[in-house]
Amino acid sequence: MYNPQLLQDIGMVVEFNFIFQVVGWQKFWSITEKGSTALTMEFLCTLNITDTGINFIFFGKEYSTPWKDFSLLLGFDVQCVVYV
Repeated sequence: MYNPQLLQDIGMVVEFNFIFQVVGWQKFWSITEKGSTALTMEFLCTLNITDTGINFIFFGKEYSTPWKDFSLLLGFDVQCVVYV
């Protein structure tokens, strides 16, 4: 679990806000649905970027997905080119 005050104290809240704004995920950061914070943090804390895609844990289960599939899961257009 993360500590919101710690993120504020070390300036990461500003970093996250900037990063999410740049990639168009403003609403991703501000979701307040019950349980979403813990699941989001589980995803972000276990996110492992590789040359071929990403690995992460969600609901305690390990997942691996190639970049193109991850791009589609995020809702990007099929024609979107993924550069690694």
